[in-house]
Amino acid sequence: MKFRPSEIARDTLGRGRHFVISEIMRHGPLSRSEIAQRIGITEASVSRITREFIDAGIIEETGFIRGPNQPGRKRIGVQIRGEGGYAVAIALNAFSQDIVIGNIASQLVAKRRLHFTDMSTASEVLKICTTELLNLMKQKGLKRQQIVSCATILTGSIDPVGMKVFNAFPIDWQDVDVKEIVKGQLEFPLVLESISNAKNLAARCNGSTRKFDNVVLFNCSLTIGCSVLSEGKLLRGHESKVGMIDSLRVPCKFGELKPINLVAGGIALINEPDSLSSSSSKDLERFSTQLREVIEGNSQEPLVSGACTLYQAGYSLGHAIMNFHSILHPQRILISGPLIASSQYRDGICDAVGTYIGFDFIENRIEFLDMQSYQAALSLAVQHFLLLSGELSETTHNASVAYA
Repeated sequence: MKFRPSEIARDTLGRGRHFVISEIMRHGPLSRSEIAQRIGITEASVSRITREFIDAGIIEETGFIRGPNQPGRKRIGVQIRGEGGYAVAIALNAFSQDIVIGNIASQLVAKRRLHFTDMSTASEVLKICTTELLNLMKQKGLKRQQIVSCATILTGSIDPVGMKVFNAFPIDWQDVDVKEIVKGQLEFPLVLESISNAKNLAARCNGSTRKFDNVVLFNCSLTIGCSVLSEGKLLRGHESKVGMIDSLRVPCKFGELKPINLVAGGIALINEPDSLSSSSSKDLERFSTQLREVIEGNSQEPLVSGACTLYQAGYSLGHAIMNFHSILHPQRILISGPLIASSQYRDGICDAVGTYIGFDFIENRIEFLDMQSYQAALSLAVQHFLLLSGELSETTHNASVAYA
């Protein structure tokens, strides 16, 4: 490799460079002339910038391509060079815990699922994750200097600037300094974000909502999380609590209003409402196993005595979607998480939304986003490296994503 990550990060602070790298990352391979047209600078400037990135090993030429507006003319294209660097990521929630390695073209290199029977001690969990990540790097023959970025994403409210966890619910983390625990072991550039926000950013930067500035995402796992992108910026609020909707009350099957987690989250499907008020996270692996069984059963009937059905849970979430639409009027509503693997859960959502808003709304505004947490974490790590400033990094910067 011809560069060190810190040097490239400093070098790419130029606004023009990041407009260029942003376009290549999102839409490559592109010709230099097409990049110039897209971002409004001269082709000569684009050629100079792309040459710097090629020399640094970050992008590569692809051979001749045809531009969309020039079907008969071929030009040399450029795209992200996967071997130009590698990003690592840690994705933690009550349902799954993963470590991953990918290249800067966002291609997965390696993934390992961890199994914690007790996640209550944050320092121990993070140290195990970092140790396993270093072991995975060694197995893949990667050296520390090849790693350009590391992302950690968790459920709950996150302070990305101070790199602290205010409250990771329901794994029972509070006021955890992630930077202090992780930085000493990994020594990579770090970024921290919530799972819901990371998924929203991933869809915004290289997914289906690239053209939308107003997006609401619901992440449906053991509990229900939310992310709000408004005018191209993530809304956070006091202590990053925007999206912590556990106190939002929606109707259950009997019409009674109950907190959303108790009627629409996975915790309701396995009939474990008392676990939400428990100070212990030792049973999370058991909860996750039970929830997988419920999802795989995909039944109209509850598989656990006293639990909600998948359809009922989805229908209750539909009420929350209706309320968010009434207040925010987003261009797109994304629904993600393990629960959307159930057709019954999706049917419940669609029936509720269709009844109260309209079935054309489902077709035009709602998308079921099949994105795993580790995929969002890897995307965030790549964004961290490639987009420190410029068009898309303005989204993440204004969203208070911090780089350490």
